[in-house]
Amino acid sequence: MRMLQILVTCLTSLQLTFGQSPTSLEKENPMTMGLDEKLLPYVNGNPYKADPRNQIEKENPMDFHNPEETSMQDVLEGFEALGLYINKFELGKFDKNYSIVLTSDEYEDGKLIGIDTLAQFSSTYVYFDSQKPYYDFLDKIKIITKVNGNKSDFHLKTYAMSTKNVIELNRKNKNSTFHWRTYKETSWKLNKKVPLMVFASSWRDEAYGFERFCGVMHLTENGKYTNELLSFSPAYAIISYRVTPDSN
Repeated sequence: MRMLQILVTCLTSLQLTFGQSPTSLEKENPMTMGLDEKLLPYVNGNPYKADPRNQIEKENPMDFHNPEETSMQDVLEGFEALGLYINKFELGKFDKNYSIVLTSDEYEDGKLIGIDTLAQFSSTYVYFDSQKPYYDFLDKIKIITKVNGNKSDFHLKTYAMSTKNVIELNRKNKNSTFHWRTYKETSWKLNKKVPLMVFASSWRDEAYGFERFCGVMHLTENGKYTNELLSFSPAYAIISYRVTPDSN
């Protein structure tokens, strides 16, 4: 019976190909002779078929991540558990090209101990439309941070460039924890440092014997909780940017 099935298959194949000249595809893939040219050859014994699944099903075939049940809040909480934060800062409107310098001012016990330049860039950027270059003004920047003990990865990204740095603070207490806080108002001011973020150490509450940190997520210059943070934290770094006239 098995031999009969093989014979029928062979005869059918001969009927399909009899009297026909092999095509270019069939010359290169002799096992496909007699098949429609629109059909692709088998790969590892598997026939071709357009994948009807959507993008999520393609990327998650075992439904391991349950994307339909995962909200953006869930994703952000997962980032937080990993010490990863994504922040976007509004710069305001520019009317011409300026130079922008991003710095980290490090303090210990309330005293400035060092200033690092993290990036320098322009208030304009170039983009292409129909292969023709144009320029426009920056309106915001993105900063991604990842805390690891008393260190934090620091990734700046604009429409035109990106750069990576590491912010590191001295640990004053073995139980200290380190956190980022952002400022609410971040619009540019000419020739003035505008603070964006603070990376700071917790401090010991002597009355209750535990480590404390700032109770608000967003800071304001000369605000009550901002001043508390900068007064009590034994080590912190302020990330700021300064806008100056372009020298070119």
